[in-house]
Amino acid sequence: MSKQTVIAKTIGKRIFTRRTALNLSQDFLADHLGLITETIDDWENEKATPFADQLVKLSNILHADVLWLIAGHDECGEFTESVVDLNCGILNSWAADIGNCKWAISNAMDCMPQELHAIGTLTIVFEKLDELQEVISKKADKLQD
Repeated sequence: MSKQTVIAKTIGKRIFTRRTALNLSQDFLADHLGLITETIDDWENEKATPFADQLVKLSNILHADVLWLIAGHDECGEFTESVVDLNCGILNSWAADIGNCKWAISNAMDCMPQELHAIGTLTIVFEKLDELQEVISKKADKLQD
């Protein structure tokens, strides 16, 4: 048996799928996020990805869990749709990328005044990234065994 795992569709495809299921236009989403339509189109076509603060706003507009947007399932670690075969090298690379995101969020939080409301949001995103990084690392370890 091959030691590979599968992941859900990309974050851009999840944004597109949820947006169209709710009959929302890219213009509507862009307006409510304070962005231009091209940004939404770039997300949906995998040319760019939303920043952490945008993910939280996006999840509210799309009535979707942030973790679902990031990982493809409400509970981190379970992927819902098989699209791409992965190996432990790719998973470890993703875990490292998530670590870099966590580092950037941590640095941003250190620079913010404590009374800012954004700190709570960033803390939630940091915790979700931490969970996702742990799951990905565990799956990579299983593939190496």
